[in-house]
Amino acid sequence: MTSGHRRRLIRNQLNYNIAQIEKSPNDTFTEQHQLFIENDVIHEEVPFSLEKEINQSREINYTRELDQFYNDAGIEIVRPSSSQLAILSPNESLCYTSDIEPQNVSNIFKLHLASWATKENITLKAMDGLLKILKRHGGHDYLPSSSRTLLKTPRTTYIKSVGAQGSYWHYGLELGLFTFLEKSKSYHLENESINLMFNIDGLPLSHSSYNEIWPILGSIFKVNYVFVIGIYHSQVKKPTDIYAYLEDFIKEVNNLILNGFTCEEKNLAVRVHCFCADVPAKASMLCIKGHSGYNSCTKCNVRGYHKERRTCFPVIIGEKRTDQSFKEHIDYEYHSKDQNGILIQSPLENIIGFGMVTNVPLDYQHLLCLGIVKKFISIWWAGDLRHRVPLRFRKLVSFKLLGIRNNTPQEFQRKPRSLKYYMQFKATEFRQILLYTGVFVLKRCLSNEKYNNFLTLHVAITILSSPFLITFHLEYARKLIHHFLTTFKFIYGSHMISHNFHSLLHLSDDAEKFGILDNFSCFKFENFMMQTKKLVRNFNRPLQQIARRIEEVTKNATLDFEYITSCDKIIYSGDNINGPVLSGCEPPAYKKLRFHNFIIIAGDIRNNCCSVNEGKTIVRVENILMYNNCHVIIGYEYTAQQNLYSIPGLESSILNIYEVGSLSVILKMWPVEDIKCKFYAYETMSSDGSWAVFPILHTWENEKPLM
Repeated sequence: MTSGHRRRLIRNQLNYNIAQIEKSPNDTFTEQHQLFIENDVIHEEVPFSLEKEINQSREINYTRELDQFYNDAGIEIVRPSSSQLAILSPNESLCYTSDIEPQNVSNIFKLHLASWATKENITLKAMDGLLKILKRHGGHDYLPSSSRTLLKTPRTTYIKSVGAQGSYWHYGLELGLFTFLEKSKSYHLENESINLMFNIDGLPLSHSSYNEIWPILGSIFKVNYVFVIGIYHSQVKKPTDIYAYLEDFIKEVNNLILNGFTCEEKNLAVRVHCFCADVPAKASMLCIKGHSGYNSCTKCNVRGYHKERRTCFPVIIGEKRTDQSFKEHIDYEYHSKDQNGILIQSPLENIIGFGMVTNVPLDYQHLLCLGIVKKFISIWWAGDLRHRVPLRFRKLVSFKLLGIRNNTPQEFQRKPRSLKYYMQFKATEFRQILLYTGVFVLKRCLSNEKYNNFLTLHVAITILSSPFLITFHLEYARKLIHHFLTTFKFIYGSHMISHNFHSLLHLSDDAEKFGILDNFSCFKFENFMMQTKKLVRNFNRPLQQIARRIEEVTKNATLDFEYITSCDKIIYSGDNINGPVLSGCEPPAYKKLRFHNFIIIAGDIRNNCCSVNEGKTIVRVENILMYNNCHVIIGYEYTAQQNLYSIPGLESSILNIYEVGSLSVILKMWPVEDIKCKFYAYETMSSDGSWAVFPILHTWENEKPLM
């Protein structure tokens, strides 16, 4: 039989089956009408074993999915017992629900469909086409004809004018908090107050114009949830009238601070914990000098100077600013002025209990990752010839980065790539170089003094990023930062100490107040901004589009937001029947362990390295089983551990960073509860086959904020 004849035969058989469906829409296929295609041969029926396996898999997946939407619709599910199943006839249902009517089933399907459409960002035009198909061929006559009815799209959106060419839409801080507490379900039970974080930044919508939006985003301190408070849109970049821009937000937040927020008859106190933003947005909202000003430091009154066509700062801390000195405008040169030389007062000063200095921390995403680390690479790759790295070493660094791509854990959103693309790097890529890969790839490619200077910064930021290390070594990190800046000035010149480098002196003070650096960084806000940009489908009235898409998401979200901070809940999933087994272990064998901040995957070289025994033992997990009614991991232990590096006063083992050797030959077993953290492990390309292992300091929740 030729391939053409085979295709015609398949097409004719499919056309015949479609005709049978149209004649009897309420009948199901019998076994003799089903097709089983294998190796281009048509069988009239599916083998019984394969058909049984497929049907069981479909039934399990459908039942799990349906259960979620029954719960969302408030319908109680009652399943028959094994004795009841035994007496059921083949035509009887295996799943009973109390008071389920056809109307309830249709509501569940509409809820499912609307949730899918908002989650996948389906356009209204495409959704209209899908609804027509479902109504015509799917027997879903109860579905509306318009997607706007299904998604509950608001008919009108209130937009107010701000300034000469701007417009503003206010979603509401209280509504955002209500949505969060409705999804979290447990936050208001475990806390007596709400510590707010808010972020303001610009987001260009087009590269060919000044068309951009300025969202006011809110979040809860130490919680990975971001919501929109309001959005400003203009064709002339940033807001020209910040009083009108922030008016609704300040009124609402002051009302919540005075009266609290009531959730299920419990009143929660509300306070603004911090304002996170990059330097240009912060300068605009606080009405202060930008990063190029001589008096631009937000933490002290040190004055910069001009050298080699740039603004430089000394490596000293001046008199520290206070909330009171800010309100009194003691440093006249620090505050912005209008055309008549009159000082401009920031509208944020009207927020009750908000400190214009103490509640405005430095953002290490822009300050460190996109600032200092990027500056380092630009000096080494395209800077002054005295500091430029030779071409052969630049190629070697990129070769090393590409060599460890396949060892990158899934907690990292981006894998290492060649440094020739460093101008297009994202903040997470610079962070990965600073905390994990730079120690290895830059070794022997930089001079000793330059490498040790980078290593000093790496150790200091590692301490400030670790909840455990910051408790005991905060003061040491503060001294390391000062030493880093002093040696950097000596190596590269005083003209390189810009606003970002000087601000690094104050980073440890903010870490002392707010905790680890990720607690007050802009990472979750920046990632959420990109999700917001995807809601714009054309440039005609973008603010109205975003407002209506956000309303649709809010009204049709069905999945509960899982509030995770430091819970001990561990989720087991996946089958690993081919993994190794020790004597006394019992099934089920799991493939994955999901903790609140990392995932262990047995047998996966990227995701199976972790520490046990209080971090003293580093293992590779090969299987997850039961032993004496307790979950255990089975794997191999690294027998040789030594310091990867050392600096005066500290060895890398203090930071849980090691160079490990060969694995043990004998399998060992540890309780799952003994797992302390996950490691980023990669080969050092040495002759002895050693590996460098780093504890993963950030979590994947911080990388993917929920909408």
